Amino acid sequence: MKNKYVMSRLLALGMAATLTAGNLPMVANAADETVKVSEATEQKAEDTEVETQETENPQAENVEQVETPETETPEQTENQGTVEKTEQTEAENVQNAAVPQLNTGLMQAGKYDASGNWVAMSGTELLTNDQIIFNLRTMVPEGFNYNSANILVDGEWIRADEGGYAVVNKTSTVTKVGMWLEQNGQVVQEPVMADVNYHITVDQTKPTIDEFHMWTMEANGKYEDFESGVTNKDVMVDVVANDDVEVDYVFYTSSTGSTPVFEKIPNTNENAYRYIFKEDGVYNGVISVKDKAGNYTEKAVSFTIDKTAPTLDELHMYAINEDGTFADLADGGKTDKKVMVDVVANDNVEVDYVFYTSEAGATPVFEKVPNTTENAYRHVFEKPGTYNGVISVKDKAGNYTEKNVSFTIQEKRDTLMVISFETRDGKKVGQEVVKKQGIDGEDVNFELGKDFQLPTGYKLAEENKVETITVPAGTTGGHVVLVDKGGNSSIANVQFVDAETNEVIGGGDYFVDGDGDGIFTHREVVEYVPEGYVLTEVGDFQVSESPLQLSVVKKEKESVVKIQFVDSITNEVVAGGDYFVDKDRDGIFNHSEVEQWVPEEYRLVEFGDFQVSECKETPLQLTVEKVNKSSIVKIQFVDAETNEVMGGGDYFVDGDGDGIFTHREVVEYVPEGYELAEFGDFQVAECKDTPLQLSVVKIKNDVKPDPENPDKPNPEKPDSEKPGNPDPEKPNKPDTQKPNKSNKNNTNADKKTPKTGDDLQAAGAFSVLGAGALAAIAALLKKRK
Repeated sequence: MKNKYVMSRLLALGMAATLTAGNLPMVANAADETVKVSEATEQKAEDTEVETQETENPQAENVEQVETPETETPEQTENQGTVEKTEQTEAENVQNAAVPQLNTGLMQAGKYDASGNWVAMSGTELLTNDQIIFNLRTMVPEGFNYNSANILVDGEWIRADEGGYAVVNKTSTVTKVGMWLEQNGQVVQEPVMADVNYHITVDQTKPTIDEFHMWTMEANGKYEDFESGVTNKDVMVDVVANDDVEVDYVFYTSSTGSTPVFEKIPNTNENAYRYIFKEDGVYNGVISVKDKAGNYTEKAVSFTIDKTAPTLDELHMYAINEDGTFADLADGGKTDKKVMVDVVANDNVEVDYVFYTSEAGATPVFEKVPNTTENAYRHVFEKPGTYNGVISVKDKAGNYTEKNVSFTIQEKRDTLMVISFETRDGKKVGQEVVKKQGIDGEDVNFELGKDFQLPTGYKLAEENKVETITVPAGTTGGHVVLVDKGGNSSIANVQFVDAETNEVIGGGDYFVDGDGDGIFTHREVVEYVPEGYVLTEVGDFQVSESPLQLSVVKKEKESVVKIQFVDSITNEVVAGGDYFVDKDRDGIFNHSEVEQWVPEEYRLVEFGDFQVSECKETPLQLTVEKVNKSSIVKIQFVDAETNEVMGGGDYFVDGDGDGIFTHREVVEYVPEGYELAEFGDFQVAECKDTPLQLSVVKIKNDVKPDPENPDKPNPEKPDSEKPGNPDPEKPNKPDTQKPNKSNKNNTNADKKTPKTGDDLQAAGAFSVLGAGALAAIAALLKKRK
């Protein structure tokens, strides 16, 4: 009996030998020192064989041999029975002792995330992209302490570390836990075994982003493609993502830490996810797709949502005086001078531009005032007219702030008055032709003594004392002033001398100095100049008894003067020559006599009367300014082979304002590496809102079409690309059968107009506009109409 007990103890100790604290492998080198189940099985077989041998051979080494005498005394028999009974009782006590059980339900599995935080995992199906960590200490039964443990992974034992953590980093199955326990400071003699069933999948394949789309959500319920930039609309982002196992979720992250999670789009066959960004802000971050194993795929995004309108902080209007000073102009005010409008505008992101609009449709864009710390913008209105419109501030996102303005620039108009002086009996004794400038819509006053003088020796008739003549500005009329003989006049003897022959050809005694101050002017005797002559001496003269000789010259039918027209901006002479003026042969001509010779696309900005004698040899320089009649059209350049839009934008064309432009006006904007394949004239009205698509082809061997002769054969271009043979299969082609601009009397075939973009400057009163900016203005104007 004793032999059997000893053998069972040895067997138990031998089977447990592979799990002793001194023999178990550490976690770090578990791969090299794994104790295989087969080794434990071999050890068990050897122990069994030893037991068998010892049972069959009582002389076996290390086994206590109990000799049985051939004859036993009763005392020996009694003692032997007592020993056997004691050994049997000890064996039964060992067999009946309580065996501790591991709490398999408390076994923990999990991993550490990228931030070092413990992430617990539930269930027995475990998915990871690197490893699974098992916490075995949680399995220790009550009343015992942890000593060491192993887990059986695909038939191989993996040793846990001193903390009771075992690591699995491959796709595998965990089926058993073996643990040594301590009680009262002593290691329990046998390890405790427990069956478990964990299936681990290691997935290191990243998910894929198969489709990615961004749209702005328009007010009409439609969506517009959006890649980046600034918008004042909600931005919807759709993602189609897939994974070899399973997508966990899609989310957005940025430096601000916000992580809105995308929602899966229902009723779709794809793994489609969506999120709508609604709040104002700068979104510089990434859209991330995470799978169940923890793998990530990212796509960077950058856009700004700005729904906050800009502010118009200051608005001032000034009239610009002739001396360059400024005078405040109130809203609704009137002036005959140029008007300067200054605006200070700000935005939480960026102001795009400031402009003026009215029912007339004019949209002059303000220029930013340089060398200022504020966002100051300015525009000078020059053309006469009534301005009832709005000053608008637009930001990059398309938000507007507006302020109504009203002012009038009054036009100055020449007013001509022929004043005749007659006596009571109807005798005409004098006449003056007086010219003054007046403001259109207002009256002009001609005052006696200031604008006209009474004939020498006459005074106003008592019953009709007219000292002021009032007429509407811009009119030409006559007025009769009734006079009587008398006054404070003196008699002066005047002789008119031919300047060439030095002969006296006329003269006499004449009433002068009607106010009696002893001085008279040349105007008081000009009516007495002999017919066919004109006075060449002007000024004031003293009343004297001695004859006054005044030079005269023969009148010409018309005078020839030299005139140069000078550009107000470049100060360059743009035209000029010798011109006939002064048909009335009075030695004076008006600006209206030369307006017909102002160069096309210019207008005269200098007015008044000029002396013929001052322009005979030295040219008179008159200031002119350009009149810009351009229109803005939308153009897209489409690759003739792929039908893709290769470039385009909003461009100024039709400088003469006739509603038609030619291909030559946009050929300079064709994308680099391409040449225009479509030629002719096009209607401005058809390209205002809908882009005109013009076909372009890639340049071969650097052979470019001649813009001045588009029909010239191109040896590198097949016949199908010639303007005369358009491809009938190309969609979205505009109707090129437009009116032929070459048939117009005024040829503008070579005119060039500036592109409205960040890289070019607009001519005239227009500033550079981006494509989106001009589209916004066009839309605003259309709305207001």
